[in-house]
Amino acid sequence: MIMGQVSWTCGQGSDMGNSIEEAGGRNIAAALPGDVPEVDPEWIIEQNPEIMVYHHIHQSESDAVIFPSLDELKERRDYVISQPGFDQIDAVKENRVFIIDSGIVTGPRQVIGFLHFAKWLHPQLFQDIDPEAVHKEMLKRFYDVDMCGSWTYP
Repeated sequence: MIMGQVSWTCGQGSDMGNSIEEAGGRNIAAALPGDVPEVDPEWIIEQNPEIMVYHHIHQSESDAVIFPSLDELKERRDYVISQPGFDQIDAVKENRVFIIDSGIVTGPRQVIGFLHFAKWLHPQLFQDIDPEAVHKEMLKRFYDVDMCGSWTYP
């Protein structure tokens, strides 16, 4: 499985960066130009984020829609936290590294991604919110689809 770069981040005007800020977080790369600037991993270590959210893009060998598995998302997170020097980052030390699938970061389900960001950034304020239950209800009520797959980890 290709894991992608851990050094790609969300810059000015990116959907994910905007969602982080709208949920009350601070995007450490907000001042960087471009939607997806690449930074040196040392820069990430120096910034020492309290929370890290990595975007997961599910890749399939066919054009069929396949939902991400929990194992894929866990594997992506394990890959991120295993990077040299990342054990020095507060987010890694405090087990606050999250993976979110691209399927809920943009488009009509962006609100689900936003709920995850809000809960991760402010767990004490959103204890009563269950983003997965909202996602399941949204898919069933508006699309008559049963939810399958995993969209975030953990």
